[in-house]
Amino acid sequence: MKRALIALLGIFILSAGLSAQTRTSLTIKSNQAGAKVFINGNLVGTADPEFSALLSSDARPYTIKLTKDGYQDFQTTVIIRGDPVTVIATLVPMAQKPPAPNPPGPPTPPAPPPPQSATHFLSIESNVAGAQVFIDGVYYGTTPLSIRLQARRYTLRVTKPGHKDFLKTLELKRSERIYAQVEPLLYSVLIEAANAPGARLYKDS
Repeated sequence: MKRALIALLGIFILSAGLSAQTRTSLTIKSNQAGAKVFINGNLVGTADPEFSALLSSDARPYTIKLTKDGYQDFQTTVIIRGDPVTVIATLVPMAQKPPAPNPPGPPTPPAPPPPQSATHFLSIESNVAGAQVFIDGVYYGTTPLSIRLQARRYTLRVTKPGHKDFLKTLELKRSERIYAQVEPLLYSVLIEAANAPGARLYKDS
């Protein structure tokens, strides 16, 4: 009877030793305290900020998952063989949703049109009819001429073949009348009457 008890005790001690040898410690370290720890889909505790457990070291995979509100889930797979295993779990905050846009306000009224500059009449006459009128180098017509222009500075030129150009710079601030005096060009003429000394010379008849 005594030998039988000793044999049973030996078997129990051997069994306990073998059982202890088939389990390996797993340590999980989380950067966020209070994260829930799941092993193979089962909730086994929380990491504050560490969690430890003894798992069978029969070289099978274990899926480790940590979750916490406001953070993305952390998940990894480890294989327990014999040496202690440590898992570093870094939980990343979830991206915050952008704030809702402000409701559209009343439509912006269109910009007022730019103020138009005032316009005035410019009348141009000359001592010779049909003289050509140029304003800032642009041909406008022949005298007599009346046009409407915006209020600003202008360069006026009145020209006629055989006459000197009439030039004038004016600041048009109100309606104006310009009289262009176009002077004829004068040329020197030398007339010799070698065979008729003392002959009389007539111009225009």
